[in-house]
Amino acid sequence: MRVVMFNFKQQRNLIDFQKLLFILPVIFLVKMLSACSAPEKRVALVIGNNDYQKNDKLVIAADDAKEVKSALEVAGFDVTYKTDLKRKELLRVIGDFNDVAQDADAAVFYYAGHGMQYKAANYLIPIDADITKPKDIEGQAVPLGNVLLVARKKRKRVDIIILDACRDNKFEPEKKGLAEVLPPEETLVAYATSPGKTAKDNGLYAKAFSETVKELDGLRVQQIFDRVRQTIGEQTGSTQIPLYYTNISGDFYFVEKKHAKLIFTF
Repeated sequence: MRVVMFNFKQQRNLIDFQKLLFILPVIFLVKMLSACSAPEKRVALVIGNNDYQKNDKLVIAADDAKEVKSALEVAGFDVTYKTDLKRKELLRVIGDFNDVAQDADAAVFYYAGHGMQYKAANYLIPIDADITKPKDIEGQAVPLGNVLLVARKKRKRVDIIILDACRDNKFEPEKKGLAEVLPPEETLVAYATSPGKTAKDNGLYAKAFSETVKELDGLRVQQIFDRVRQTIGEQTGSTQIPLYYTNISGDFYFVEKKHAKLIFTF
């Protein structure tokens, strides 16, 4: 008679190995899902200037900013909302925002109010500016460079600068609105109308941007601004054509495509 010796230790090792083969893929999948769902740090500074003291007052810039604030909050941004800023306040708020944005994954700056170009440089106009001659510009306006030139801890942070601002330039009448700009790395700069053009205080840009962000998930940031351009072009008969300049190398989504949840049953 043949005697079969049964090794319980080998059987236990085999069972443990089979368990390991099952558990490892599960652990890997959980880690992948955790990494994919890790929350980004998204921050935004939204400004609307209406109450100009020495320039034409605006009517709905603050409301435009509020509408954009709502859309960005839907997209997961922690939004700082400010209105009617004087020059010192505007400089301080931008400086504070730059500090907050240092370790962010995405940062948005939206400005609705008066803006102008002078000698191919763009300026934001605070509500207390009294610009009567060219040399007043440097001392009373805020250069866009204060927003663009931001030191970053995260090299791949996405910066989006939205300028819902334009006006005539009485010092260079042939140069209306804002000037073209070359965005820094991983930055997109969007204008409410084409460079060198002016637009009315009509709220169209803020509304088109906000509705597109809220209603259309799964669009890359460039597609969002393409839709905004198309919408406003149709609404104005092409008299107002928004443009943007981008140096973003990857894909950024305000709101990613909503997918059905995966359910695992063991």
